[in-house]
Amino acid sequence: MVLGAGLGELTAGLAAVAAGDPAPAGDRDVRPAAPAAWVLFAGQGSQRAGMGRELYAVSPVFAEAFDQACALLEAELGLPVREVVLGADADDERATQTVYAQTGLFAVEVGLVALLAGAGWCRMWWRAFGG
Repeated sequence: MVLGAGLGELTAGLAAVAAGDPAPAGDRDVRPAAPAAWVLFAGQGSQRAGMGRELYAVSPVFAEAFDQACALLEAELGLPVREVVLGADADDERATQTVYAQTGLFAVEVGLVALLAGAGWCRMWWRAFGG
């Protein structure tokens, strides 16, 4: 994770991570003061069938947010997003199709943000989206 008070600190932190070094945090507390938390959702390419399945099974917070996101996406698109993402078939070709990759990643990431919000992170962002 990279934290910073401005563009300069964030850029330096990302450069350190890219070089294989830990992001500089100094002696300061690593929890950002509200509302300074930001979330970056990954793009297509990091998806796989079954992603999030184990976390879904053990985290009610993740599962509830994931289910809400899937319900909205499935109602809009008429596609079985939840089935593809949590599916037991690791070779499910649908996971590589853009519509499933993008929607599935989004649903998993919404669940992850809900988990972070429950731990005190991303609270302002999460509240803005009804969490």
